[in-house]
Amino acid sequence: MGTNAVEYSQNRTTGDITPLPNGEILKLGFTAKQSQIGVADPCDSLSTSLSAFLSVREIDIVRCLLYGNTAKKTAKELFISPRTVERHLENIKAKFSCRNKYELVKKVYEILNGKN
Repeated sequence: MGTNAVEYSQNRTTGDITPLPNGEILKLGFTAKQSQIGVADPCDSLSTSLSAFLSVREIDIVRCLLYGNTAKKTAKELFISPRTVERHLENIKAKFSCRNKYELVKKVYEILNGKN
């Protein structure tokens, strides 16, 4: 099962992956093992849930943030500068009235779970 979890996460993400002690991969607090038992991946509905609030590029930035990417890693993946990524994050935090990335991630989870 651990091998399938690694393959799943590597195919689903382009960002950094974090191996858990039991061989599963952490992704948005969502593991590949959960996928195997039929739990939906929160990122699958990210674009539709956030499109009323954010631009397509801002959604890309949020997705990378949720996968745990740094600004540098996100910039490399999206072919923009790290400073541009940081500016997008500042704009996104302002839109959601968040003071830091932690609050932003929490707010995004609330939107994805219909608790906004």
